[in-house]
Amino acid sequence: MFETITIRNGVVLLLIRLRAAHLDTVNHTALKYASETWTLRKQDEHAVSVIQGAVENRRLGITLYTVQVRARSSEFRQGKGSAMSLLTPRDRQSDGLVMTVGPRRLLDEPLGMSNER
Repeated sequence: MFETITIRNGVVLLLIRLRAAHLDTVNHTALKYASETWTLRKQDEHAVSVIQGAVENRRLGITLYTVQVRARSSEFRQGKGSAMSLLTPRDRQSDGLVMTVGPRRLLDEPLGMSNER
């Protein structure tokens, strides 16, 4: 398998035999096990859904504090204007800084003039 590696102009090239050996050993095994279906108990389904929710919250930048205030993640995805909304890179570069400070408190001005919500 390793005799199929050749060097041309300082670049290592993988030939067809090496690629075929890799396909047989790695990809077919992964496809074989990925195509199987497993039955999940309700307890396992709940564990998977909790993990999926945690990954989604992490990707959206939702903190545990936001979850405790009961702000729904659908509000963030749909872009509804709430006091707990996420900042986009464009908002961070704008003149008016919007950030949350404590429960239901919103800073509208860069210098910190706050409005109670």
